[in-house]
Amino acid sequence: MKAVSRAALWPAWLVLVAVTVAVYWPGLHGDFAFDDIHVIAANQALVIDALDADSLLDAAFSTNTGPLRRPLALLSFAANRTLNGLSPFAFKLTNVLVHCLNAGLLMLLLLAVAPRLCRRPAAELAPVVRLTALLWAVHPANLSCVLYVVQRMTLGATTCMLAALLVYCALRRRQVEGGRAPALGWLALAVLWLAGLGFKESAAVLPAYLLAVEVAAFRGVAWRRPQRWQWLGLAVLALLVAVGAGLMLERIAADYAGRAFTLGERLLTESRVVLLYARMTLLPDPALFALFHDDFVLSRGLFDPPTTLAALVVLAGAAVVVVRWRPPVLAFGLAWFLSGHLLESTVLPLELVHEHRNYLASAGLLFVLLVYAERLARHYLRPAVAGLFAVVLVAAPTAVTVLRATRWAEPWTQMATEAHYHPQSSRSVYEFGRLSVARAGATGDAALYRLGLDAVERASRLDTPQPQVAYGSLLNQAIAVGDTARTERFTALVAADPRGWLRAEVLRAALQCQIRGECTATPGPVMALAGTVVDDHSVPPALRASTLEWLAVYYARLLGDGVAAIDILRDVVTTYPWALDARARLAEVLLAYGRAGDAHAAAAAALADLPWHAALSQRPLYRRLRQVLAATPSAAGG
Repeated sequence: MKAVSRAALWPAWLVLVAVTVAVYWPGLHGDFAFDDIHVIAANQALVIDALDADSLLDAAFSTNTGPLRRPLALLSFAANRTLNGLSPFAFKLTNVLVHCLNAGLLMLLLLAVAPRLCRRPAAELAPVVRLTALLWAVHPANLSCVLYVVQRMTLGATTCMLAALLVYCALRRRQVEGGRAPALGWLALAVLWLAGLGFKESAAVLPAYLLAVEVAAFRGVAWRRPQRWQWLGLAVLALLVAVGAGLMLERIAADYAGRAFTLGERLLTESRVVLLYARMTLLPDPALFALFHDDFVLSRGLFDPPTTLAALVVLAGAAVVVVRWRPPVLAFGLAWFLSGHLLESTVLPLELVHEHRNYLASAGLLFVLLVYAERLARHYLRPAVAGLFAVVLVAAPTAVTVLRATRWAEPWTQMATEAHYHPQSSRSVYEFGRLSVARAGATGDAALYRLGLDAVERASRLDTPQPQVAYGSLLNQAIAVGDTARTERFTALVAADPRGWLRAEVLRAALQCQIRGECTATPGPVMALAGTVVDDHSVPPALRASTLEWLAVYYARLLGDGVAAIDILRDVVTTYPWALDARARLAEVLLAYGRAGDAHAAAAAALADLPWHAALSQRPLYRRLRQVLAATPSAAGG
């Protein structure tokens, strides 16, 4: 292992870096997309003027992304933004370099595991390991994780998990060789796990990866009797897991209320989704890939669609292979692949499909593919033919990655392609329409403008879970060009929709657009939609509270009616006392309209109801309330 690492790994990794950067280079010139906008581009807290604790904490906890807020990822975005401004190229290049680092760590890990798993010398397996790392680095299934900037969260979590796995292998190797694994090593592993969670909660699956590596490489050999401090550590870990699971169950149940599927339907559907990820990994057809997969058909039963039962049978077979651990290489690859999907492809009420969830998991299948390909080549092919076979195995997926990266260089081309391959995806079709309208506005292309509007209108009619974005865009477009007929038509269309949540979403989007000055301020359509939402208690509570909060802001800022704004907010906080954003907004509006005493009381009451960790976990809200209190010191004793 040492001879291999010193003689071949550094040059191999440098070649990998050069090839990977070249493959991704076209896509580095693309723009921010989707969640990049609100997490990075519109997030002013990421601009750090002074390197002090408050500025760093403001940046680290500036969004509500994920239950742990992902502070390390946000700090990395802050570093990019502070050093490079809003340069998508710099953000994307950083992602590519982190991806290359991950490929190097994967190479080291496989070299630690493969000899014991395959019962062959490391020197013989080094070419397979290097090829696996290279194929993983340039594979098209990983492109969205690299070029979609916000997925640095996934990249960073993966870096920490791979480093933790390497530390684990070093500790276990020392034990197998008769030495002691120092407590500092186990502490380092725990710190790396926590750091991974600081990037993204997906690092929670690290124990599953550790188990796969343990069974593959060490098989429980030389485990010493746990010492008292180790038992204590395990007890604390078990307690934390139990508490976390209890808290998550309540949140999971609440979050499913806002989804278009039940827990059972999600579990059935994810059986097919996991096989889609496997297909993307082993048979990377360009038509499979997209930023959005909202066109994926929901499984409503074992035979609806019929492939649901087949997918469950395949996954059950994979589980049998893993449990029996025969054959070992296949079992390890499947265990690795399934471990990567234990969190995001099971019970959590997340969106059904995202390619970045397959990022580290895909390495298991690629390793199996190349190990068996090497065996085939070694026994049945001449060296020259085997070399050509290896080139084809890497070159074919690489060509797909280059094709995708080239499309990602220009957002309109990217979305035109994805809308073509995924015509039932309302998000893809909507984004194509939106970008077409924007391009037409810059070039004066009337035909492209009509094409864009038609695409947005088609997106609004698609039977997917989230058509409200397209509805809102159509309404805002009609208002912007002064098309009264279209404005009335789309307002009536939305107002008549039986789905209360959709009406609320469209209203909230219209309110935010006009308040921020991104759309023409036109109260008529807004008030018409508001009349269908204000008294509709079928709208999910969190959505209704948020929508009414923005309606109050509209009254205060655009209509200058502070009395109406305060009345709306008081109604919201009375009905939904847990709506702390609305309570903060009430305090701010009261302060803006000269009612300092009421503002101070409202802010103090809301602050008292925040959890103990709110100064971090809800930092933007916490700071808003503190600012109201700071602005009303004289009211504190009144």
